[in-house]
This record gives sequence, structure tokens and C-alpha cells, in this order.
Amino acid sequence: MKKNGILQVNSIQWLDGITYLNITITSSGNFWYRDSYKCTQRGFFTCKSGYNVDYQFKLRDSSGKEYVIKHVDGYPRRYTEKNDEGKIVKRRRELVELNAGTYDLVFTDVPKQNIKDLDLYEDFCGNTDGQWSVCDIETQYFDEEQAEQQAILDYLAQYNIATLSVDTLKELHGMYRKYDRVTVLLENTILERILQTNSIEKLHQYNLQFKSNHEMISTSTEKIFSLIKTKDSVAGYEWFISQYSSSKWAIEALKRTHEIMYSNAAQLNTITSYNTFIINYPTASQVKLALSKSMSIEKVIYTDFGLLSFFNIDKEKEKKARKLLIKAKQIERYPVDNKLSNENKVGYLLVADRMYKLLQQEFDEADATLRHLESKEFKDFVKDLNSSLDRIQSTLDKIDNNSRRTASYVQESIAVSKKGFSDASADRGMSEYYLKKHREWEKLMHNKDHGYQ
Repeated sequence: MKKNGILQVNSIQWLDGITYLNITITSSGNFWYRDSYKCTQRGFFTCKSGYNVDYQFKLRDSSGKEYVIKHVDGYPRRYTEKNDEGKIVKRRRELVELNAGTYDLVFTDVPKQNIKDLDLYEDFCGNTDGQWSVCDIETQYFDEEQAEQQAILDYLAQYNIATLSVDTLKELHGMYRKYDRVTVLLENTILERILQTNSIEKLHQYNLQFKSNHEMISTSTEKIFSLIKTKDSVAGYEWFISQYSSSKWAIEALKRTHEIMYSNAAQLNTITSYNTFIINYPTASQVKLALSKSMSIEKVIYTDFGLLSFFNIDKEKEKKARKLLIKAKQIERYPVDNKLSNENKVGYLLVADRMYKLLQQEFDEADATLRHLESKEFKDFVKDLNSSLDRIQSTLDKIDNNSRRTASYVQESIAVSKKGFSDASADRGMSEYYLKKHREWEKLMHNKDHGYQ
């Protein structure tokens, strides 16, 4: 079997979050990162290396020249990705041709435990007697480090590090970041201290700094959400969604936002307040109730013909029908005239549909109603509405147990509401309430050093 080259590990070093794996390639060859398609033995690392080590890294030769080697799932030679303009384009997977010599594999911000999990291809590893084997990086280079790490853990165990300041603990973390068990101990201790502050901002900063510690991040995020729930602010829930859309609490945050804003709309109890809720939160479970209540109010307004209308009822009905139809068309046309996205236009279609239904129920014999129902314009509207509702239902059906779809859904939902409240036609009372809660939240986060009060 033809060999692509021989690769030998010389040393491994850590410095300021960067891992340097010094290697020697004793014969020239072509190299991938690692193949995920049928293990075709063209990469640096074996298919047995866990998928948690799929990171981009640089390969630097003795002259300082760097090669970027990137892992791409799927067929090794072709793949697709978004270009700078956001369009999907076809790419060819880069193959790096390397001459014999000494190189550094440079990993930036890759957890050291993941580096340990790497196995170099047996095609690229050899020993002095010419026998091929997989290079076991951990066995070769981590035994001494483990002894050093245990000595540090024994030293820290002599002191009550929980009494140290957070700044001191972070300083120790920077000194000993090479040692994974030490860093975990320090990160856990730092979190215990920060949890006592009840500060959302401090917990959030912890998550940003120690994002590789998934267990602790989950604990911190849960605490953040519990603190936000005590404030029960729509602005707080929106902030949480913007920062932690992939968390298991994001859907609960969105649902609570819907409950709060529907309660506000119901308290105002006007057509405009219900319309604003429907337009800004079209996927909320309360939309059906908002449509029903707003139709009841609307029905009273459009079927009040006055005391003197008895002798000219048909003419009055025709006037009311035209007035209702014109208003419904204005709402239907708003997303088109303002070039709103599919996500932002759904609520407008729901409101217009409610008005068209009222038109059919109360003015079914009016000329304006009959002409509209027979028009191509109305048929196109129904088609557009059904398509939008199908998209909503499809999204809701797919978000269960799918964190990526959930994240996209909650982010889009918040974006729709923010766009809606920035619109001049939004209900003034609801907009004032929404802006007030955001000002309160900004003030709270500005006074972050005082904790969460």
C-alpha cells in the first residue's frame, strides 16, 4: 500500500490558549485535515478522533509560512457554504501539498482535552524499526503534565480557595489554564462565588469567558433565567432570548413574553391593541383569542347604523361594507408596500383575514363584498395567507427537540416584535409599555455592579 508520507510528533506546548504540536514530515505528500467520508486516509487525523475536535487550525513551517487547514463534513473534495453575500456556492475542499520538514500545528482556543483526543493517521506515524502505528499523543506527552497537575491540585486543596476573590481566582485560572482539571476546579469555584451575587451581568460575563465549560454554563444560564423570571419583564425575556436562544429555557421565555403582551393588549381592550399583538406575535397561542375579541369590538362598530338608518338600511350597509373593505385592503397591502419579510407580514394577513370574514358575515349581500370575493386579488390573498400559516405550523412542528430550529424560531419572533413596535401604526399604549420595560431593563443592566435588585 502506497504511503502518503511519514509524520512524527516531536513535542507539544501550550501558551496563552494556543496549542503548538511540533511535527516532522519525513517525506512530501498531500494532506487534508481529516476525512469524514469513508476514512480515505488522506488527512492528518484518523476518523476515530472524536467529532468534538473538528476545529480549523493553522500549519506553520520553519520559515513562518502558514497554511489554514479546515475540516468540512461530507464528501472530502466538494462542499457548499455561504459566501460574503450570503449566497450558497460550491467549493472544492483544499488539499495542502507539503514538503518534508518540521512544522507546527497551531490550535487556537481549542480545549486541551480535545487535543488529547486526536489520533494521527497511522499512514503518517512511524517508529525507528519501521513498524506503523497510530501516534498516541496523550501517552507520549501528557504523563508528565498529569503529575504536575496533581501537585497543583494537592497544593490548592490545602487552602480554602472559595474565600479568594473572583479576581484572584481568575488570575490563578490564567496561570494554570494548561491543566484541565485545575481550570475546571477554578471555574466551578468562580461560578459559586458569582452565583451568590445574583447579578445577571456577572453571570453572563462568566458564560462568555468560560464558554467551553458546558456543565457550568448550563448552571449559570439556569440561574440567569430564574433571576429574569423574578423580574418578569418582557424586556428581560427578550434579552435572554437574544443571548441564549439555543438554551432549553428560550421557548419558556418567549411564551411568557406572549402572555405578558397579550395581558397588556387585553387590558387596553381596543381593536388597535389586539391588532398590534397579532401583528407582533403571530405565532402566539393567544392569537386566536385576540382575533375573536377584536372581531367582537369591530362588529359593534361596523354594524351600528344609527337611529335614522332604518329607512335607508341598504345604503348604510353598503357604506359600512366599503369602509370595512378599504380598511382591510390597507392592512393587507401594508407588508407589500413596505417590503416586509415573510415573518413580518404574517400578522397583517391575519388581521386582514379577520376583517374579510366580518365582511362576509355581516355584509354578504353588499356589492362591495361580492365584487371583492370574486376578484383575483382576494384569491391571491387567501393563497398567500394559507402559505404563511403552513410555514408557521411547519416551524412549530419542527422546533421540538431541535435546538437549532428553536434558536432560529425564537430569534425571528423577537425580531418581528421589535420591528412591529417601531412602526408608527402600533398601538400607543402597548408601545409605551414596551419601551418603558426596555428602559427599565437597560437601567438595571447599567447598574450591574449592584447586583440584581
